[in-house]
Amino acid sequence: DQYIVDEACARCLETCEQQELSFRIKTLNGDTRFIRAILSIIVMPDETKYFQFVYVDVTEQVLAEQERSTNQHSYLLLSVFDDINEVNLYDDTITYISTRKSRDTVATQHGLAKVFERWAKSNIHPDDGERYLAFIAPENLKKCFEKKGDYNFPNLEIRYKEGDEDYHWVSITVMNIEDGVYLFCSMDIEERKRAMEYYGERESIEARRREQERYQIIIEETDTIVVEWDFASHAFYHSDALDKFDLVVKPGEEISSKSFLRCVHPDDLSEAREFFRAYREGGKKHSEKTVRIRLKNGEYNWCKVTGTFVYDEKGKPSRALGTITNVHDEVETKKSLEETTESMNNLVKNLSIGFAIVKIKNERITPVFISDKACELIGTTRKKFTSIENFEVKSKEEKQFIENLTKSTKHKKRMDVTLRYPLEKGGFVWLRAVGSSTKDDDGGYTSYIAVDDVTEKVMYEQDERWRDEKYKLLAQMTDAVAFDYEPRTNTLTYSLFSKKHGYVERCIKNYSEVMLRTNMIHPDYKEAVYRELMRASKKESNVTLEFIANNYGTGYYWRRAYCISIPGEDGSIYKVVGNIENVQREKEIQTEATEGKLYRRAITANTVAVAEFNLTNGDFDIVSMDQRLAPEFYDFPNYFLWETQKDYIHPDDYASNAGRINKQALSVSFRSGVVNYSLQYRIKKRDGSYVWVSTKIHLTSAVNEKEIKGIAYTRIIDDIKKNEAELRQRAERDAVTGLFNRGTTEERIENAISDASTSSVVVVLDVDNFKGLNDAYGHPTGDKILRLVSDAIQTSCRKSDIVGRLGGDEFVAYLHGAKLEEARLTVDRIFSKVREEAEEFSSGVAVTLSGGMTVTDPDRDMHFKEVYERADRALYKAKGNGKNQYCVE
Repeated sequence: DQYIVDEACARCLETCEQQELSFRIKTLNGDTRFIRAILSIIVMPDETKYFQFVYVDVTEQVLAEQERSTNQHSYLLLSVFDDINEVNLYDDTITYISTRKSRDTVATQHGLAKVFERWAKSNIHPDDGERYLAFIAPENLKKCFEKKGDYNFPNLEIRYKEGDEDYHWVSITVMNIEDGVYLFCSMDIEERKRAMEYYGERESIEARRREQERYQIIIEETDTIVVEWDFASHAFYHSDALDKFDLVVKPGEEISSKSFLRCVHPDDLSEAREFFRAYREGGKKHSEKTVRIRLKNGEYNWCKVTGTFVYDEKGKPSRALGTITNVHDEVETKKSLEETTESMNNLVKNLSIGFAIVKIKNERITPVFISDKACELIGTTRKKFTSIENFEVKSKEEKQFIENLTKSTKHKKRMDVTLRYPLEKGGFVWLRAVGSSTKDDDGGYTSYIAVDDVTEKVMYEQDERWRDEKYKLLAQMTDAVAFDYEPRTNTLTYSLFSKKHGYVERCIKNYSEVMLRTNMIHPDYKEAVYRELMRASKKESNVTLEFIANNYGTGYYWRRAYCISIPGEDGSIYKVVGNIENVQREKEIQTEATEGKLYRRAITANTVAVAEFNLTNGDFDIVSMDQRLAPEFYDFPNYFLWETQKDYIHPDDYASNAGRINKQALSVSFRSGVVNYSLQYRIKKRDGSYVWVSTKIHLTSAVNEKEIKGIAYTRIIDDIKKNEAELRQRAERDAVTGLFNRGTTEERIENAISDASTSSVVVVLDVDNFKGLNDAYGHPTGDKILRLVSDAIQTSCRKSDIVGRLGGDEFVAYLHGAKLEEARLTVDRIFSKVREEAEEFSSGVAVTLSGGMTVTDPDRDMHFKEVYERADRALYKAKGNGKNQYCVE
């Protein structure tokens, strides 16, 4: 169930909403427990995110529900099956759940292997026992249900009996309830088996009867020759059709294979000898060859010779039954067709268009050949196309094509037609067919047709016509301006509907230069419009853009443009089309609504002060002020006005924020689309202290874009900042010693090793016999010892070093840039301070340390795990040498 937890974490990170999930866990003793959990995210002040899981063990409820579900399934399954048993591989039990028979008690037996073996010996037919045991083997059951979602339940049919009754056929079907738990459902199929046997016997008799009828028809109605040959008595029977062949039997000679070989074509003798050798040496029961046999007129015809051979108890051939079928026309036609097909394939295999050949005679059209590409275009297969004896017209498009083909054939002209062709699977394609014909000796014509898919071209032309009409209609119904821009010629054509002049279309050459040179577009938006137009001209795009443009000399008004790029056949953009609409009134309404919304947000945001300002003329007004807090602060304009901020904002915060909240920076940001700011910094109170505040700034503008206005509101967040620091302290520090905890220690040392350009020393320290001290003097004394050791390590190390507690009585110190000799002196000081402090702490408690140290290598890609393991090996070496010392690796 790991994926369930992973997906829930991903959704929680993405939506920041609580997630409910259910999954299974393994306990230490190997049991499976069902868990239901609620997952949420805790965001720390430093924006570190932690997952919080709240667990509930719902194993008992799930098992109860599974039991209810099993009973329900049992009642349902009992309508189909006679007996239902539950097999539990984990508990090694089999339970009789329900049955149609007289047994009405639910019984459970333990020891599956013994139960199944007992049934196999006493209840199951001896011939089926091994199959039954192999079928119910645990490894076989697990293998059957390895694939999740596979609903093909394994099934076994065996003969079964109870007590003294006769064996009867039963069918066993296995269903997987959960891992290791299965339902064995059985039903009596004795009657079905008997019916199938009876049906099989009738089918066999009927098949033999039909076979005899076919045999008789072949002999009487066809040219197929039937022969029967008894090798022992040399008796030879054949149908009359054999008299057509020049089968030579010399006087006094008995019929033999030599008699047949004399009338076989010399080039096919090896194939004929192989036919007879198959039963003499190979022991085959059936043989088949196609060879040429001489007729009495001296010609050779292709014949298919088949033989079925019967062998005696010693394995020698005793009889032969066979047929000889004249397939001369079939073979010759096939060879001719293969040669023609090969020639045509070589001709058209490299063509990018489809190719077909048809014969036309007396208005009868017969397909001859079609290429794979043509089959693909019209949705057919080569076999299906060439098997048509006369082309049947099914649609008006096909009728149009046939008329054009027939007309071009009669007038000896080249056909070139574009038509819409419906496909059998639905839909249609536009095809261009080009063809010409040649006259045949029999008075008919052979037409050679090339077919190409021009759907994209035709549809594009239709779209172009439709788009032109749409633009005209749009221009007539609204005051929108339709335009298209051709990047290759840098020409823009626009059209509009005027009440005075009607539909007007104008063209501007060198448009990009004209746009940048003139005042058609407001200077603040020229660059954006030019940039989007160039982007749409180079890459297929769908662009929506708002800007301010000159309204034919009457002033600037807001416009909204929509445009799309149209690529050509080579993939490059050959046209950008779209329309421009007047959205001036929409902008006025939007601005009024935005200003009202900003005022309501500022007034209701639990603020200390709200200010309104104008970046254009410098006006600044305090809209509201919390009078309870006013005496503690200077006049609030001092905190907002750019000229006086430096004296009233903490120096560290002013340096980082001054460049973001002056008039010039805000104006530039607003022009680029940034209208919201959120800042956190410290401001000075009248008593000289500083307090953390959060200021939010919202920028807006008048509709004519001449003035930029703003609202700023400030609230105190000092308590939040203090809580952040406290939470950070708890997250990073060890509660007993105040040192960095394990996670923080590993992270900081990992980063230090990665950033270091010189070698450093890592020291791991361990309190000797700490468990014994803890057990003897109690946990409070143990905590005092840990604090004693941590103080000794901290006071012996430098501020640039990293000191942390890894857990239990184990400490680590990263001595930044230290040499090995410097590290030895530091560890000696730690050992000495621990001994001195321990004596003052208690005369009866002896506290000593063991340590291990190692040196990092800045030229290698080292990590904390590697250096820790090296130092830890040195530590255990020191303990093995008698403790109260340290070693180096």
